[in-house]
Amino acid sequence: MISAFAESLEIEWRKEGLETAKFTRTIWEEIEQGHGQLIGHSLRKDGTYGTGDIFDVLQILYLDDGAFIFTTREDAERGADLIAEQFKKFGMEMHVGVDGKTAKTEALYVPVRAFFFDDLPRAIQDESDSSSRALFKKPTTKEKESAKSRLQDLKYDTCEETKQIVFPNGHTVDFTKHFKYLGSFVSFTLKDDYEIDKRVS
Repeated sequence: MISAFAESLEIEWRKEGLETAKFTRTIWEEIEQGHGQLIGHSLRKDGTYGTGDIFDVLQILYLDDGAFIFTTREDAERGADLIAEQFKKFGMEMHVGVDGKTAKTEALYVPVRAFFFDDLPRAIQDESDSSSRALFKKPTTKEKESAKSRLQDLKYDTCEETKQIVFPNGHTVDFTKHFKYLGSFVSFTLKDDYEIDKRVS
């Protein structure tokens, strides 16, 4: 059933003009511009990485679970509705939020690298707050990292891309910062800090 769903979804996906995530090779200096690099791929004879697309990823399926990759917020909204409709055609359903109840289906927004350095919001604290007074002391490296992490979380929670997805019929899908799958967490930062903290605790 899932295989049939996946094959038919791919046809509908392309009909709707939804983009697929493309994995490309690029040189290290272009990473800042949002390009990626697969280091395991061999270099060309002149010592540089090849260019161009290596492969597309539309969906990743494991038994009855699926992950779908979107390149824009608009595609995520259109694609989520398309996926739900495709499931219906096969007598299945996508677990979405109904009447204020949270869905098991979650979305994870993975920002580009610049998100973590540009325009981080400033935390506003009351001067009578002891944690605010502590800021007058020189912060330790751990305190700096903790503050930076809180600001990144705040920016993630308040950015346009992580607003709840609402289907035409009113059903919803919420965004998460840390997606749990088979006991492990994938975080929006693509770092393992959260996963390690959870395992240690």
